[in-house]
Amino acid sequence: MRPAERRDDFGFVLAFDPGYLRMATALVRSLVHFHAGHPIRVYTMAEHTGALAAWARPFREVEVVPYRPVHALSFGEWHPLVWAKLEAFTAEESACQVVLDVDQILYRSLSGCVAEALDSSKIISASPDITDLRGHVLPSFAGGKERDALAGVPCFNAGAMVVRPSRAAYRELIALARAHHADVRLPEQAVLNLWARQAGGHHDLGEAFMLGPWSPRLLEPVVPSCLVHFWTPRPPFFGASPLRSSEPAWEECLRAFVAETGQGYPLERFERDFLRRLHGDLAEEGARHA
Repeated sequence: MRPAERRDDFGFVLAFDPGYLRMATALVRSLVHFHAGHPIRVYTMAEHTGALAAWARPFREVEVVPYRPVHALSFGEWHPLVWAKLEAFTAEESACQVVLDVDQILYRSLSGCVAEALDSSKIISASPDITDLRGHVLPSFAGGKERDALAGVPCFNAGAMVVRPSRAAYRELIALARAHHADVRLPEQAVLNLWARQAGGHHDLGEAFMLGPWSPRLLEPVVPSCLVHFWTPRPPFFGASPLRSSEPAWEECLRAFVAETGQGYPLERFERDFLRRLHGDLAEEGARHA
């Protein structure tokens, strides 16, 4: 474990382009509210650096960095910036980095989860994904020989991770990505999970760290997690969402939630919470979700 005095020595890593500024603004304002003074490193494609630097001027914590991938890696239906998450492993100036997708609502401080991650012996700490590891790889993976062995192997969701930076781990991740980037779906998540399995596993932070958008627990009176991750398809108030052939429509997901829980999806609640963050109306948030 790193020295105890470094428990509060962590930063945040985000990656997005100008199309995600609406949701990024809401998340960054939340991070500044709960973690004022902690650095927020934003990776974006080089051609978007100027636009994001202009957006970031009101946030003294934010540094915009052009993403220059070490190697050309495929990304399927996702954005090439998904691979920027691997850069968190190079940031050895801090005890850890919290890597976040911007399509999330932050409800409380992440410090407890960061402390738990630092107490573990693992490089990666995160919450469970809804798909096992076999679901992250294509039939071409390892010539198909190893794919069946991945059935039932639990995965973490790479949209919210606490990473203990390690240059050695970064080199291994890049090598694994180069070997398998064309044989995986959810590309960076697959590679991160494959690497963690080889490296002895990850630390499971459970649902206290992150919940997905269709968890029945979202019906509880108080959101029971630090983060709710609204992966695509996203609710309309988040802004434009990409259309992907592998994903159901938003309305289909709403119907499935009602069928599973017997209750309507709490969309108005989350729209209210998102808009408060978007507009910086966060004065009561610490007490509201304690």
